[in-house]
Amino acid sequence: MIVSLTSSAELAAHLAKNAITLVDFWAPWCGPCKVMNPILDQLANDQSFSVSVVKVNIDDAPDLASGQQIISIPCLKIFVNGQQVASQVGAQSLTQLKDWIARHQPSAQHPSL
Repeated sequence: MIVSLTSSAELAAHLAKNAITLVDFWAPWCGPCKVMNPILDQLANDQSFSVSVVKVNIDDAPDLASGQQIISIPCLKIFVNGQQVASQVGAQSLTQLKDWIARHQPSAQHPSL
């Protein structure tokens, strides 16, 4: 399931409850963002891949986008235990996205995740 957020407080609360979160900063007028929508739906519904997916419409949440220093969209950020560990701009295939997230997941040395 994809969660839509509009404030920094909502994002902080979500990150506190989820070990790994992918945040998509997007806008409805952005072509590449539209391309990402079905890919993010697939990722969010993939039971074998444990990641929380969050969408932030930058038009509805300009303060959140500004606070996250979003200058181009789609901008995807990975958060692990509430800390940003990676960021990239542009559309990705599902395979590319999964590989990117997998490279930034905590190692097996962190059993609390």
